[in-house]
Amino acid sequence: MKRLFVVVGAFAIVGIIGLSVCLSMRPLLASSQASERSSRIQSDPAVKPSGSPQAIPVRLASVERHALSHPIHATGQIRAKSQIDLGFLVGGEVAWVGVDVSAKVRRGQVLARLDETQMAADADRARAAADQSRRDLDRARHLEESGAVAKALLEAAETGQAVSSAQQRSADFALRHGTLIAPEDGIIDVRLIEPAQTVAPGQAAFRLSGRGRGAVIRASLADRDVVGLEVGRSARVCLDALGDESFPAKVSQIASTASPGSGGFEVEVKLDSPPHDYKSGMTAKIDIDRKVTVGAIVPVSALVPGDREGASVLAVHDGVAHRFPVHVLFIEDDLAALKETLPDVQQVATLGAGMLADGAAVQAVGP
Repeated sequence: MKRLFVVVGAFAIVGIIGLSVCLSMRPLLASSQASERSSRIQSDPAVKPSGSPQAIPVRLASVERHALSHPIHATGQIRAKSQIDLGFLVGGEVAWVGVDVSAKVRRGQVLARLDETQMAADADRARAAADQSRRDLDRARHLEESGAVAKALLEAAETGQAVSSAQQRSADFALRHGTLIAPEDGIIDVRLIEPAQTVAPGQAAFRLSGRGRGAVIRASLADRDVVGLEVGRSARVCLDALGDESFPAKVSQIASTASPGSGGFEVEVKLDSPPHDYKSGMTAKIDIDRKVTVGAIVPVSALVPGDREGASVLAVHDGVAHRFPVHVLFIEDDLAALKETLPDVQQVATLGAGMLADGAAVQAVGP
C-alpha cells in the first residue's frame, strides 16, 4: 500500500512539470507565428494588412472627343435610273414582236410592228384627198380673180385644203409609228403584247430598263436622318445577291416632302459604276456617310449599369474610381457616343469596370 502511494505521487509530479513547460512555451510560439505572418505580408504585395483596401485590377481607356462617323443605314432595291414603258403612238393590230423578256436591246433596234395594211390605205386615201383639195383651191382662186365666184367659195376651198393636208399628215404619222423602236440601250423587263393583239394608242407594250443613265437605289429615311443630308454625299452600296463587295455611290435626289403612306422621305442613291450582272429589283443595303458631333466617346466595354436603367462609366483619377451617369446617343462598332462631355475625365475603366464601386481603389493593368 505504501508503495502504491509512492507511484501515484511520482506521476502527479511529472504532470505538473509538463504543464509548467507548456505554459512557458506559449508566448514563444505566438511570437514566432506573428513574426512569420509579418514577414509574409512584407514580402508579398498582394497581401494587405487588415483594414487596408485592396486595389482592384482594371484596364483603362482614354476618353475621346471628336465628331464620330455614324453612317445612315437603309435598305432598298436597285433599279435602272431610266425605266420606260414603251408603247405604240397609234392603235392597230400587232403583226410582229421581235424581243422577249430579258433581251438586251440597242438604241434604234426594232422591237415590234403593227399591221400596216389599213394604215397604208388610210395614208393613200389622205394623200389623194389632199391632192384633190389643192386642185380645187387653185380653180377657186382663178375663178375668184375673174369674178366668176364669190369670195366665200374661195374661203371654203382654202378650208378644205387645210383639212385634207392635216389628214394626210396624220395618216403619214400613223404609218411611220407603226414600228416600235428602242430609244436607248437597255434590257426588256416586261413584255405585254402578243402577235394578232389589238392595241390602243399609248398602251404599254414593253418595259425597258435603260443602261445609259446608270443604276439607282431608292430608300425611305426617317426625318432625323434627312436633316442635314445633301445631294452629292458619299455612300456605299452592297447587293445581297453579290456577296460582301461594296460599290461607291452618291446621294442623287432627296424628297422635299414625306411620303403620305410611310411618313418617310424618299432618297435616291446613284452608283458610280454599277455591276454588270445586277438585275432590277435586287435587294441593296446603303450606308450613307455621316459625321455626328457628340459629347464624349468611350469603348462599349466601359459602360456599366447605372441608376434607373441608365448607364454609367467609372472614371479613374489618382488610382480611385468615380462613377458618372451618362446617356448613350448611339453605338458604332465598339465605340459608344455619349451626350455628356465629361470635361474632367481623361480615362475610364473598361475590363473589370463591372466590379468597381464609387470610390474603389484601382490598379491599372495591361496596355
